Amino acid sequence: MEHLFKSIERVLAVLAGIALLIMMVLTFVDVIGRYGFNNSIFGTSEIIELLMVVVIFAGIAFVIADLVALALIITFPILAVGLVALLR
Repeated sequence: MEHLFKSIERVLAVLAGIALLIMMVLTFVDVIGRYGFNNSIFGTSEIIELLMVVVIFAGIAFVIADLVALALIITFPILAVGLVALLR
């Protein structure tokens, strides 16, 4: 099961990286087109907004995975002690 989660985490990290690369290239080409040729790419800002969502939410899985495991390890004993105290 751990191998499956690591694989999903890796795929999401690659997806976030590809989306970030597309955002950079699209922004660069749009700026060059706008100021160099006086013609920008139609819908660039909307595409970049959608790619931002992909970068953020795909990147969260990569960054937060270890923090969630650590938070569960830290808070579970506290919750268990509180539940035992509540049941007494």
